[in-house]
Amino acid sequence: MNLTIEILKKEGTLRSSELVRCLMAEGPMARDTAFKIIKEGVRTRKIIEEKTKKGNAIAHYYTIYPDIAKNEKLLLEQIEKFLNDFDSRYSIFEEKFSSLSIKQKAEGIERYNLFLSFLYQSTKSLWAGYQKKRAWKTLLDELNSRIISFNKLMKSGSKKEQIIITNHVLEGKLLYLDDAKGFLDEFLNEIK
Repeated sequence: MNLTIEILKKEGTLRSSELVRCLMAEGPMARDTAFKIIKEGVRTRKIIEEKTKKGNAIAHYYTIYPDIAKNEKLLLEQIEKFLNDFDSRYSIFEEKFSSLSIKQKAEGIERYNLFLSFLYQSTKSLWAGYQKKRAWKTLLDELNSRIISFNKLMKSGSKKEQIIITNHVLEGKLLYLDDAKGFLDEFLNEIK
């Protein structure tokens, strides 16, 4: 039992198969014995079991941190809300895109690109951090479809427009990087 808790302290959350593998790697132990140890930990409430549906199957995840499950649910809801916010705002931009000036198109693309990039990177990090659960993968797939749609819109103008927009977006990214470098310098000065 203590070995299971030590593994979960180190790893945070593990799928049942991963936890069984870790237990078996620590010493000679049968698969059934590892499952019995896990079940006993759940029964005595030293280990928290989370169940999620993957198609028709149910996936079991184990942790010793009650806040992980609660935080994951909150983070999932927030990312879904951000995705819905993106969709509602993007549909307006997409509808008006053809009537906008090149400057407005470039500014809009830059801002939507920034929002979508941060949302995608955050979701990808959370997907990895929460053991690649199905809900996170579904959100990543949805974000990939938004990125494809966004790229099509960005390339819908003339070559000249595409070059102007791309340059504007890249200039904006360089400015954000410069700001980020400034924040890093401030931080380094604080810790010196």
